[in-house]
Parts: sequence; structure tokens; C-alpha cells
Amino acid sequence: MAEENTAPTPPIEATDSPPKAAGGDSSVTYAEAGEPIPGAVPDAPIKAVEDITPVAVAEAGDVIPAATPARPSRYEEPHSEAHPHFRWHADALVEGHVYRGVVKDISTQGANLLLDHNVQNAKSIKLHIHVPPLDVTSPHHVLEVSGKIISTIYDGSEDAFRSGIIFLQFTRESDRTYLQSRILER
Repeated sequence: MAEENTAPTPPIEATDSPPKAAGGDSSVTYAEAGEPIPGAVPDAPIKAVEDITPVAVAEAGDVIPAATPARPSRYEEPHSEAHPHFRWHADALVEGHVYRGVVKDISTQGANLLLDHNVQNAKSIKLHIHVPPLDVTSPHHVLEVSGKIISTIYDGSEDAFRSGIIFLQFTRESDRTYLQSRILER
């Protein structure tokens, strides 16, 4: 069993010197105004509080803005490319099933797809995206792309499941070029 310290506590004496730091740390050194701080840059005097000019002083009733985060959250980070909003029809081939959906926004890197079915647990997806023609006499251009589903949430404003899809491979490389040209026209 450990011995208890039964020595009496010495009385506190009045003194002009500042108190020691918590725990009796003797590495903390105090200096009077105008005296150099030990260990600091030589000949750099301490300024008295009266000599320091405040940047701003808040008055009663002032609204102080909240600090902004150093980095936006992952939901606010901008995409590496523009994601213009479209309403293109798409067929999603998932695990042997075909689901009809609508592309909400798209880039050459991926898309957000609205579906009536939750495909969150699917490992991969193949899309046939029906791009409407610029000229009404031309047929739709169908982009074929394989992708990976990275997220699925229920979008109440659309009354559908919105799946975020990363494009892994276009069946024809010309489809990527065509998609890029259609996005830039927007």
C-alpha cells in the first residue's frame, strides 16, 4: 500500500511575483513590460497592452460571423467537371434486369440516374443513355457505358432513387467524344 503524504500544506504568502504555471512548471518565465523575454529574439521588447492596436473591437449588439471551415465537406466539394442538368432517358442493366430511368446530370466521368428501383447493392451497371438529337429529323444517339454505382439515395423531390454512377468504360470511344461535345453545347 502506498504511503500518504501527511506533511502540512505551507501557507500561501502574499508576493509581488506572478504565480507558477499549473503543476509548478518552472519552465514558464514571466517578464515585466519593457523587459526582454528570456529565450526570445534578442532585443525584442515586450509591448505593453496599451501599445497593441486591436484589429477590430466588437460592440454590444454586433454580429460576429461564424468561422468558415478550412475545407468544405465532401458533399459540397465541386466536381472536377461541370455536371449540367439533363433529362435524358436511360436503360439501366443491373444483374440481369432492365430498369428505365432518367439521367439527371452527366459528365464524361459519371452521372446521376433517377430510377424507380433501388439498385444500391448492385456491383456494376451498364447504361444505354438515349441522347436526343439536335435536329428533330435525326434519330437518338445511344451511348453505351459500363459503370460502378457509388451511392444511392431516395430523392423526395423527384420521387425516385438517385444513383451516383462512375463511368468505367464506354463501349465506343466515340461515345465519350460525342458526350463531351453535347455537354459543351449546353
